[in-house]
Amino acid sequence: MGLLNRLGAALSSDADPAALRQEISRLERELASQSQINQSSQLLQAVVDAAPVAIVVLDEIGKISFTNATARDLFFEGGATEAQNFLLR
Repeated sequence: MGLLNRLGAALSSDADPAALRQEISRLERELASQSQINQSSQLLQAVVDAAPVAIVVLDEIGKISFTNATARDLFFEGGATEAQNFLLR
C-alpha cells in the first residue's frame, strides 16, 4: 500500500488511534533510515571525488554509470559523463 493510502487509512474517522501512532512511528523510522542512507551516500561521494586516481564505473554494455572528479578531468575534460559509452570513445 502506498504512503498516501496508508496515511489516509490511518487518518480516517473510524481509524484506531493506536494504528495511527504505529504508522507515524513506522514513518519516522523510515525517514531516519533514508536520512542515514543519504548521509552515507554523500560521504562516499566526497571520499571518491577526493581520490587521486580516476574511477569509472560501467554497466555491462560500457555505458558510464559513475565517474569521480579525477576521471572526469582526465577523460572528459571536466565535462558531463552521463549516458556516454566509455568503450566507444
